[in-house]
Amino acid sequence: NHNIFSLVHLLFSEKLGKKSEYPDTIATASIPKNKKYYYISGHDSTLVAILMALGRRDLHTPLYASNIVIELHEDDEDDYYLRFLYDDEAISLGNMCDSDHKCNVTDFLRLLSSQMLNKDETYEHVCDTFTGHSANISFMITLLVVALLLVLFGVVCYCVWICC
Repeated sequence: NHNIFSLVHLLFSEKLGKKSEYPDTIATASIPKNKKYYYISGHDSTLVAILMALGRRDLHTPLYASNIVIELHEDDEDDYYLRFLYDDEAISLGNMCDSDHKCNVTDFLRLLSSQMLNKDETYEHVCDTFTGHSANISFMITLLVVALLLVLFGVVCYCVWICC
């Protein structure tokens, strides 16, 4: 039972590190003080995948120049929080976030980690699973379309035979 978290993990594993390292990633990260933001460009399909991973189900094709902003906040007790925005609208991750839609980094990473693949699973295995399932569905749809065309052809032939 794989989901988008698993695929995101596999695609970005080099950047994110090992599953067991997630809770320590933010604590040990050294973000230069002169860095105000990081900019990463992607496609509409990337935005949709990230939004799905964040639990959004009311998706549509993103408009041109749509964006996702991930803000990192630090409070007075040195706790870190993430806030996700899609086209300047805050995305809530449910009970994990406060009223300002800020989510505790440790809780978020724990959720992310719980959704990851097992250490023995590979990208190829997951893609084969998805491909196999999609291939079966495609085959069934093709078979249904062929059957409907044969029935339609039979009805047309019957009507021509009756009329002549």
